[in-house]
Amino acid sequence: MRDTLMKNLELLLSEREEDVHYAWISTLESLTLKGDIEFALPRLLQFAVNEKSQYSGQTCLEAVAKLTSLASLKGNENLLEALKHLVSNATVPLDSHWRVRMKWLELCTLLAQNKLQKWTQTITNLARKDEDEDVRREAVRSLIILITSEDKLPSAIKAMLSNIDISALDPDWRVRMEWVELFCAMTQKKFYNFLTAVIKMSTEDHDEDVRLKATTSLTSLLESDEKAHETFVKIISSKHLESGLADKSWDVCMVWVKLMEFLPQSNKELSIISKLVDTSVSHDDMDVQKSALDMNN
Repeated sequence: MRDTLMKNLELLLSEREEDVHYAWISTLESLTLKGDIEFALPRLLQFAVNEKSQYSGQTCLEAVAKLTSLASLKGNENLLEALKHLVSNATVPLDSHWRVRMKWLELCTLLAQNKLQKWTQTITNLARKDEDEDVRREAVRSLIILITSEDKLPSAIKAMLSNIDISALDPDWRVRMEWVELFCAMTQKKFYNFLTAVIKMSTEDHDEDVRLKATTSLTSLLESDEKAHETFVKIISSKHLESGLADKSWDVCMVWVKLMEFLPQSNKELSIISKLVDTSVSHDDMDVQKSALDMNN
């Protein structure tokens, strides 16, 4: 069978019918599983990369899906090593359909978890620059997986986060929700400087769901991590406290009133006490008013 495929390889690759491509891709996967890795895997990758844009998006998607399935197999170190070696010089087709890039993202995450540094950088680029919000969202989730599963944080993630601009994070509120999770994951990894990012998003984001997510996440961090609590006390500014207590969303404001419990009395400046008084008498929501009044007492 292998010899027949070799003889007809050029004809098969130039064939324009998707059904032929699908059959060819399935055959290559089967040959790979049977141990003919050297022959089958490079040709499967050729369909996935689609360097000359000669295959349809569906064909490319099918090939990447097969590679992802192969990469997720347990106990076949030879296959994984061969796959890592082959894709080390491959390039994700960023001009492909978003579903193709999403499947590449899944493959990249598997490879990055197997210490292939290049793919961590690829995921990072997709998180920051991809044109599709669903791809960016999924890429941030992949970074969270890498942050929480790796003992040593990949250098590509460190480099990206070192100069990130919170005010220009992402235009889509759902993606920014994932960024809140990422910053919290970094804090849980003892990178306490990322508390600043969570605080900023809890007061400065223009979407109230993002602010609520950031504020409730901040509360959870302070309740579970004494060092995070100590850092919060050191870095929180009266400006952020006043913004939180004046939030137009009663949900967000209520959590900020609760956050006041984490501040020692010496940190409660006169302006903050004044803001609590204002909140207790002027906020639209009666529950917020009561919580603020209780805090004042």
